[in-house]
Amino acid sequence: ALGELGDVFSIDMQTFDLGDRATEFGELDVEHTVQQTSDAEAPTLRVMTVRSTLTWHARLTAFGHIAALRIGVTHVKLQGDLVMELVGELPRPPFFQGARV
Repeated sequence: ALGELGDVFSIDMQTFDLGDRATEFGELDVEHTVQQTSDAEAPTLRVMTVRSTLTWHARLTAFGHIAALRIGVTHVKLQGDLVMELVGELPRPPFFQGARV
């Protein structure tokens, strides 16, 4: 999966830690829509769109090696809007044919 980097890239799992701070989500807004498809047997597709804000201020620790170079990350701040579309409802788990984020 890493192509040419597969021979020279590694992650130091001894120091890998996602930290102890949970991801925070804002209020969820859910909207249902119907999309037209080109499938004659299923001409419409139900879509459930979920919107929220997302905040993650992680005390992440991750180090790796690329050849002889050691690189790492110790803090990550991720903040923004999350839009997730769940498409093609199913009557059984996993309940949707797919998801777009």
